[in-house]
Amino acid sequence: MNRLPEPPQHRYEALLEHYFHRLPEAARGAQCARDFHCPEFAAETNEIAPLFVHVMSRSGTDLAAFGADEVGIGLSALFSMKCSNFGYRLWNSPAHRQNCETVSVADQCAAIASVKVLYEACLTPRAVPAPGLLHEAAGPLGYFTYMLWDASPLGYWRGAGPKDLRVATLLDVLASALRSPNTVCIKSALHGLGHLDGAASDARRRIVEDFLAEQGTSLEPSLARYAASAARGAI
Repeated sequence: MNRLPEPPQHRYEALLEHYFHRLPEAARGAQCARDFHCPEFAAETNEIAPLFVHVMSRSGTDLAAFGADEVGIGLSALFSMKCSNFGYRLWNSPAHRQNCETVSVADQCAAIASVKVLYEACLTPRAVPAPGLLHEAAGPLGYFTYMLWDASPLGYWRGAGPKDLRVATLLDVLASALRSPNTVCIKSALHGLGHLDGAASDARRRIVEDFLAEQGTSLEPSLARYAASAARGAI
């Protein structure tokens, strides 16, 4: 994996302040997303991937200073297609490029790969599952976890398959997240796999089938049904 240089500490601290200290004190639960207003974080193109990777790699320690709602909203802003353009710039959306500059494929892969640490160090111990399909009841962090790959452009590579290094990296991250003991992380990975199509559909099916075979009868029925839907791309 491409190893990115660490960003300057003052830039990293500025990003944490920008995204994770903006939650209104009165906001609670699903209301947080409606009350969250976030101007864009000013960053050069060559800063995007290193800053993202640094947040992910240190998510188990540095994000511990923030409450679960703050973490959920801040991560939503970094990843999503609604709260800021950070994820779009990492994805190289033409509408969000600055001066026609792009993030390299190697740096994109490093960013996607770093989400494995986010799952292990932050989401697995902190995200709270919600009953049934009431995902918003899990609060901003649980809801972010479940919707991660649905709401982020980093989960969409226009029908590309495992020969695309970004898709191969994404498949590795999702397969790893299926081993989490936290059911919301498992659902998150299945959700992401379920949205992969085209050339990635065979790899998606193999990963889910391997997961089901490993879990056997220990898997709760609703999660097994969800996994079967993901294998078919019916999410």
